[in-house]
Amino acid sequence: MLLLLMACSGKKERLRDLIEQGNEALSENEFHTAIEIYTRAIEIREAYASALNNRGIANHRLGNYENAWNDYSRAIEAEPDYYDAYLNRVLLAIDFNQFYRAKEDLYQMQKQYPDSAEVIFSLGIVYAHLYEYDRALETFNKVIKLDPQNEEIYINRGTLYYYRKAYRKALEDLDKAIAINAEVPDAYNTKAMVYTALGDYGRALEQINRSLSLEPGHAYFLNNRGFIYLELNALDKAREDIDASIASDPDNAWAYRNKGIYYLKTSDGPDAIRMLTQAANMDKFVEKVYFYLGEAFRQEKKPDQACTNYKKSANNLEKEGLEAFKLYCSD
Repeated sequence: MLLLLMACSGKKERLRDLIEQGNEALSENEFHTAIEIYTRAIEIREAYASALNNRGIANHRLGNYENAWNDYSRAIEAEPDYYDAYLNRVLLAIDFNQFYRAKEDLYQMQKQYPDSAEVIFSLGIVYAHLYEYDRALETFNKVIKLDPQNEEIYINRGTLYYYRKAYRKALEDLDKAIAINAEVPDAYNTKAMVYTALGDYGRALEQINRSLSLEPGHAYFLNNRGFIYLELNALDKAREDIDASIASDPDNAWAYRNKGIYYLKTSDGPDAIRMLTQAANMDKFVEKVYFYLGEAFRQEKKPDQACTNYKKSANNLEKEGLEAFKLYCSD
């Protein structure tokens, strides 16, 4: 019996040491090392939930979606009430645009944690990505009551107001976020987009430059500044920012749309069609992408294709698409 107790005690100490070493590597962003250490712990105890969860975090940081998903799932199997593993799996699904998977987990979490601001906020993010804007707004309103000093909630609700063209409300929320924390670049980025929509490009440029001063080289911020430069007809600066954005994040459909607009403005119809088609294929909900495609086909004297795309834009209730279809495509 004494030998058995000593063996069990030695195993626990070994596991504790491995977890501490793995956590240290994880905190220092040494993700490959962390995975190796956590794997050694899991080899000793197969259903070691915390080691599986933390290995999932390391895999997530490395972009290993399937490995991270499997690790989080095994952690949940080992401990069905493991909040952190559930939430990490949700965040992983959001990062990799698996929004229905994320929603399913969040619904499950709500049963166990109905008053968790973190869970409710994450659900609002998922609703917004799924274009369920009414449900997203309702969710953000609820979570603000639970956590009124969280600037991220105001930024996301402000972004939602921007999508719904409620620009005054958007600016109010974004200013509230900045009052809580003036060092959050996303707030200035969204303010830039609001001012762009209002046609105030001077203020828009000021805000987006503030974002980039806080997070230089951010792909989305560069792309948004590129769009502002397009609106100002500063085409060389626009192309420089948009190209840098695509190089940093080649999966952003909005950047290809903006590159297509650049080619439209430089009268390069074929390249405009190529870029805009790529943007539409990546994400059909990119704003005005079909209107711009219509413009590109019209520039190339292809009226049938132009009208097909103007109609798609009109079906999305875009003012420009409606006007273009009426002007160029009505008998």
